[in-house]
Amino acid sequence: TNPVAAMVCFKEGIPSKNDYRRFKIKTVVGIDDFSSMKEIVFRRYCRIIKENSKIPDLIIIDGGKGQLNAALESINQLGLTGKTTLVGLAKNKEEIFFANDQQSILLDWNSSSLKLIRRIRDEVHRFGITFHRNTRSKNAIKNELEAIPGIGSTTSDILLKKYKSVKKIKIIPLIELIELIGKRKAEILNDYLKKNPLK
Repeated sequence: TNPVAAMVCFKEGIPSKNDYRRFKIKTVVGIDDFSSMKEIVFRRYCRIIKENSKIPDLIIIDGGKGQLNAALESINQLGLTGKTTLVGLAKNKEEIFFANDQQSILLDWNSSSLKLIRRIRDEVHRFGITFHRNTRSKNAIKNELEAIPGIGSTTSDILLKKYKSVKKIKIIPLIELIELIGKRKAEILNDYLKKNPLK
């Protein structure tokens, strides 16, 4: 499966959950943090430009100089240089890197700025972990559905898009399944679930 990533948004220091975004990496093969960061930043802010939405005042990149430089490439490519501030937050230490600066900045341990950055970092990790768990769970269900003889990838996608979980699929009347995926596949699925209940 493709790597996944998460992005959170704070407005006036408060989480703006309607603006949170999840991403499945599309153009990067394997694990490549820098290329993935470049793709995510490009996709997100390309969309914001197309929608004529407000460019954020500050973009915090979860990572050091490598990730920051990768994100900066996309910002430059989109013509957003000078229209927002981009900083990197090192993972091991709470160091902040500005683009093109050689030295990092260490904020005062008890400062309100560092407390806010910690909240943002913790929130993106929480949101990211939830996304990873949900993605793994969905993939496990999809693989199990596809393993049923006569139920392929397309049918599995249709079922999961509408019902979200096997628990819901199990209680759907047969007539409704027939309308969605056809009589033959609906009967195959119905018989299988009765004989081999999925968790």
